[in-house]
Amino acid sequence: MKKNLIIGQSGGPTAVINGSLYGVVTEAMRHTEEIDEIYGMINGIEGFLNGHMMDMRSLIETNELSLLRTTPGSYLGSCRYKLPEDLNDPVYPLLFNKFTSHGIGYFFYIGGKIEEVVKFQLPDTDIGRSFVKIKKNKNTAKKYPRKAGLPAKEPL
Repeated sequence: MKKNLIIGQSGGPTAVINGSLYGVVTEAMRHTEEIDEIYGMINGIEGFLNGHMMDMRSLIETNELSLLRTTPGSYLGSCRYKLPEDLNDPVYPLLFNKFTSHGIGYFFYIGGKIEEVVKFQLPDTDIGRSFVKIKKNKNTAKKYPRKAGLPAKEPL
C-alpha cells in the first residue's frame, strides 16, 4: 500500500537546506510505487500542527523545484518550536494522529543532527512508530535573517 511523504525544514535559511529539500522531493518522485503524495510542512512542525502544508509536486509545473537547488533561504519556512523530550507529552499523540489522518508513512525533517532514535507503539494499537530526535549543532549565523527572503541589511 502506498503511503504519503511529508518534509519540513528547521534551522537557518541557507541554500543547503533548500538543496536538501530538492533532493528529497526529486528522489521521492522516483518511488511512485511506494510514495503517493509528497507534502511540505509550511513553517516546520509548528505549521504542520496548525494544518499548514503544501503539495510539493506542484513545484514541477512552475519550475520552482529545479530552482531550489541554488536558491538561498528556507523555501517551506522554518520554526524554532522544539518538540518536548518527554515522549508522554500530549503533542505526540496529536502529531501522530495528524500523520495518520494524512496517510503519512515517510517523514523527513531537514536540519540538525540525529541524536537518538526511539521506537515505540501507539497506545491501544499494534502500530509501531519511530521518533528521531535531532539536535541542532550550531546557532544560526547572525548574517542570516529570521524570515526567509528578508535581507539582513539594506542594499547600498
